[in-house]
Amino acid sequence: MIIAQKNIIPVLPLVMAILGFFSPSTTAICQSFYTNQFITLDTIIFLQNEKNTRSLACSSWGDEVILTNFNCNSNSDSVTFYIINANNYGMETVEIHIPDIRKTMKMLMNCNFKGCMAYNGNTITLMQGLGYDRGDNLLIFKKKNGNSTYFYHKTIHTKTDASKIDFIDTSTILLSEINYREGASFHTVDINSGKITNSIYPYHNHKIISGFTSKQYDIKDNLLLYANRLEYSFLTFDRNLQQLDSTYQKIDGWAKLPDKAFKTIQKKWGNGYHAAEINNYLIKYYTKIHQLNRVYIINQNKLLLSYTPKDSDNDIGHPMIDIWEKTNHGWERVKQDIVDDLGFNRTDSIIKTNSFFLEMLSNPQIFVFDGKIVTVSDEGIPILPIGMTQREYYAKADDYLAENEQIIEIRIFSHSF
Repeated sequence: MIIAQKNIIPVLPLVMAILGFFSPSTTAICQSFYTNQFITLDTIIFLQNEKNTRSLACSSWGDEVILTNFNCNSNSDSVTFYIINANNYGMETVEIHIPDIRKTMKMLMNCNFKGCMAYNGNTITLMQGLGYDRGDNLLIFKKKNGNSTYFYHKTIHTKTDASKIDFIDTSTILLSEINYREGASFHTVDINSGKITNSIYPYHNHKIISGFTSKQYDIKDNLLLYANRLEYSFLTFDRNLQQLDSTYQKIDGWAKLPDKAFKTIQKKWGNGYHAAEINNYLIKYYTKIHQLNRVYIINQNKLLLSYTPKDSDNDIGHPMIDIWEKTNHGWERVKQDIVDDLGFNRTDSIIKTNSFFLEMLSNPQIFVFDGKIVTVSDEGIPILPIGMTQREYYAKADDYLAENEQIIEIRIFSHSF
């Protein structure tokens, strides 16, 4: 159910979530940049959350974002999806017809919903799993006669332990897999034959940490971008998973995870995958080290990477954005250390056009396009903050949430990166 759609140029906080966590960079480029120099809010769309939902799932293709909030106790044999166009802000409502929906939804509940869906314009794929946020079956749904319903087509047994799926072209699905001993790997599956056609096992500076990813890879325009987390390096691959480039950026003062942490992890959890325990152990190090946490493809010739430097004095790191462009000499960093100019504690600042506050954006799914950024959050509230202070906004949010549930909030921004 659509609550409201506002076409505005006000700006809700954003992007630094885009950014994840980062660190100071080299001094090759001296000019300072700020997020509000590049980003402007275009529109906000509010959607009512379904009751008894498990989690929000999102994917993208072309200039579109598709999302759904699965109702795990649905009596209907269909699930509703919303397709948002980033350029004209239009929204199409479609459905997929799921046979034996209760059994299917029960198995989908054991997958990581945020990564269990892929879309390519004419096909929707859901990943089915058996637990631990992993999936080994792909359910393929296709349109018939151009209508707005996708019908079950077939199931592909991948025999993998995938944690996320994406379409890399119209007939090929990319599976990303995290293995405790081997690190991250990627596999392409031809949806026509149902067979895995290629597999790669990229270099990791430490395999255990590759399993705790924020946004370590992106896919767009037949290009795959993958980055290490504990050093500033990234790889690019073509649609056939053939490596195109390997790029390393030296950052002065880059703080690494100490060797004793690796040794402790190996000693305590070396015989199995215990993600929660390892993550709880590593939390104490996160503000003491540099991390490359989020990567996005803007287009084939431009990348957005964000990293967080160590910050032992704060519980939340201060992320930064770098922009890279493809030249005759390879990938070159053309803008660096783009930061949130408003800081974290200015609760009395007036929220206005081009105001961005990191802490006001809660756990969004972020999709970066050429000229547009779309964020999707299921922790939204239908309140426009323009003209308020942060303090006033949070007070109104508390009042709303005292009597109402959070909703889905979709924000579409223009950017000039």
